[in-house]
Amino acid sequence: MLRPRIPERAGQSVVYYRGRMSGVIPLVTTAWNAVFAGICLGVHTLLAAGPRQLGELSTDPDVVALLADLNAGLQASPDLVRYMQMCLLAMVCIFGLRCMWTWIGWSATTYTVTNERIQFEQGVLTKTIKTIELWRVRDLIFRRDAVEAVFGLGSITVVANDPTSRYSIIGPVYGGRRLFYELMEARYQAVEQRGVSAVES
Repeated sequence: MLRPRIPERAGQSVVYYRGRMSGVIPLVTTAWNAVFAGICLGVHTLLAAGPRQLGELSTDPDVVALLADLNAGLQASPDLVRYMQMCLLAMVCIFGLRCMWTWIGWSATTYTVTNERIQFEQGVLTKTIKTIELWRVRDLIFRRDAVEAVFGLGSITVVANDPTSRYSIIGPVYGGRRLFYELMEARYQAVEQRGVSAVES
């Protein structure tokens, strides 16, 4: 979670952020996938209902005429109906897997941001820890889209002078803009303390 800035002392490491990205984005992604999966299941149910049940869905003349044409097509192509049902079930499985993958990705990455370095810990079964010293950071870019703005979120792209970690993204996280400004100040202090400019690659 985002922690308030506290006065820095010489040699003291200040933690600005420790945790995962916000759960709002995976939640929104899961909701969209669930909507599409529900639509696919609904169409599958209609196809499985058969022509007679389809004809009883409405009393509107235009809808009845449309359903009558659909019934005729379904009766003439039973193999096509089965193929469509299989495709719809496959799409439901894909949307379900996407939901699982979204939450696995969310739980697999944590960030620790201090006034000295940024640490990324990634992986579920196998952990990988990547550390970027702030004095090696060349640039910081703050981004957020409309959904993130509504929830007060933001992402920070870290551009570093490290071939193995040239571009890394923090977030989206709550209070991303404040974290961005804190990182900018901490980077400036880290460069001054080291007595170097941002190393050119």
